[in-house]
Amino acid sequence: NRLADLGDADFRAAFTKLWPTGRIPLLLVDGVPVPETSIQIETLDQLCPSPPLLPADTEVRRRVRLWDRLFDCYVMAPMQAYVAGHFPGTTPDTALLARHAATLDMAYTMIEERLTPAPYAAGGQFSMADCAAAPALFYARCCHPFGDRPALTRYYQALVGRPSVAAS
Repeated sequence: NRLADLGDADFRAAFTKLWPTGRIPLLLVDGVPVPETSIQIETLDQLCPSPPLLPADTEVRRRVRLWDRLFDCYVMAPMQAYVAGHFPGTTPDTALLARHAATLDMAYTMIEERLTPAPYAAGGQFSMADCAAAPALFYARCCHPFGDRPALTRYYQALVGRPSVAAS
């Protein structure tokens, strides 16, 4: 566990030797770089299988992967672009920001309509989907609130109340 200071030229040079994209997080397993969060979670699931983050049941596993993609592609990605559009020194492109906000609204509505009363996104067990949801929803709600979406709000509150999420 090491803090990634990509602003430090020496650190960045060493880091990009491991993974040329320079994107974080990066996991090293026996000296081998494991990039991309979903792949890291699968690797950790193999190394520490209890409790499993990827269920053995193929149908539940498919739902977990679908929720993971939904949170990464339709919440995290537009949220990051929305935030980047507000960086100091940039001129906000209001049309582009409106498209990012619309994508977040679409995702929030899709989540709202598909969440079940189960405590986690893909059912009764915490999974890779919830690992993707926690940071995506945490930051997205700061720049674009959930609005009147009670199922999404309930899920988010349960998620951040989980000790492993609250500690991060």
